[in-house]
Amino acid sequence: MLRACHRCTATGPRWRAGHVHLFLIVVSALLFSNAGCASRSNQYSPAPPPEVTGIRPLVQDVVVFLDKNGETESAGKAEVRSRVRGIVQRIHFQSGQLVDEGAVLFSIEPDAYQAAVSAARAEVVAAQSQVLVAQANIAVNEASVEQTRNEFARQEQLLAQRVTSQAEYDSAKANLVSANATSDAARAALATANAAVLQAQAKLESAELELGYTEIRAPIRGRLTQSLVLLGNLVEPGTSLVTIIDADKLYINFTLSDREALVLADTQRQEGAQPARKGPLAWAETPVLIARETDSQFPFRGQLEYVAQEGVDANTGTLRLRATVENRAGQLLPGLFVRLRVPVALQHKAILVPETVVQTERSGKFVLIADERGKLQRRPIRLGRRLSGWVVVEQGLGADEQVISDGFHLVASGQVTVSLRSFTDSELPIQDDTEIVDLMRQR
Repeated sequence: MLRACHRCTATGPRWRAGHVHLFLIVVSALLFSNAGCASRSNQYSPAPPPEVTGIRPLVQDVVVFLDKNGETESAGKAEVRSRVRGIVQRIHFQSGQLVDEGAVLFSIEPDAYQAAVSAARAEVVAAQSQVLVAQANIAVNEASVEQTRNEFARQEQLLAQRVTSQAEYDSAKANLVSANATSDAARAALATANAAVLQAQAKLESAELELGYTEIRAPIRGRLTQSLVLLGNLVEPGTSLVTIIDADKLYINFTLSDREALVLADTQRQEGAQPARKGPLAWAETPVLIARETDSQFPFRGQLEYVAQEGVDANTGTLRLRATVENRAGQLLPGLFVRLRVPVALQHKAILVPETVVQTERSGKFVLIADERGKLQRRPIRLGRRLSGWVVVEQGLGADEQVISDGFHLVASGQVTVSLRSFTDSELPIQDDTEIVDLMRQR
């Protein structure tokens, strides 16, 4: 037992040294292996460019409009007045009622006017009787003239034969002159009688007119305001009774500044307007789009009807214009302030982008674009007309550009990967009125 312990004691240090050496080799190998792994895992690799969504601008023909404010006015308005004196016997309508042209509105007591008509008719009959009397007198006088003319002719022959005396010849001659004078007087009496008939007939027509005026009728079709008189009121000639408003057709009055008028004139000249219709006056009969204050679009369509022939008002520096619009559905009211769009020109191959891709900075509007290698660029642009969520880019952008439309928050460097997308039908802008586009193409 003691020998064994001595042997172990003698060999112990060598055993431990060998094992320690082996342990150190293993640990070193592990350390070098871990160091190599750590070196490979910590090597820097740049992140890939962020992926963003892009679009190509739309290219289409767009109408350039002039946006103005206007005020509606009834195309037909008539103030109904009394034309005779009398008591209002009956009112045939209710306020606000729609009446046709010629409808009876008021009845004025007609008794006095009916009596005047009867008296005038009697005067006509009396005058016509005088005409008959005058005609009978003329017939009698013509017979007397014929008789005296024959007697005078006979006396002339007898005197030539010296069978009669000069006195008898002179008497026959005097009788002929007298008969002719009486005949002329009869004809004058007939003319007087005919004039009396005309006068009596004119008086009858006047009396019948006044009798007709006791029924006051609507001069135009439209809706009635409140009556200004009551049943039983005495009215005089010229008394205002009620007003008729025809709102089936409305006028829209608006003005252009002198500068805008010059733009119109220049546009017409550039587009080859006929010499007789150059300038702002050539815009008569041009369609216009109309919107109420609550409308987001322009649902109504009218016609530019009149341009002030006097030209620009020197006091205000404006040119007066008037459009018309049909309003049988009653969706517009007289006196409304409305918005108008007047087509000025057709912008061929206009570039459009969604308004959401346009950004704003202190210096103006811009978009982010990427070239084919994915390099970003801030592109200042100038905007034109807005069109249902889209905007026309008048300057600064080409049709083949890649415009960043989504992923702005990922753009932190000058390099991106662009994924182009196309638009769905629901995203496309609402097209301009095809008739207006065709009209502008013809100019």
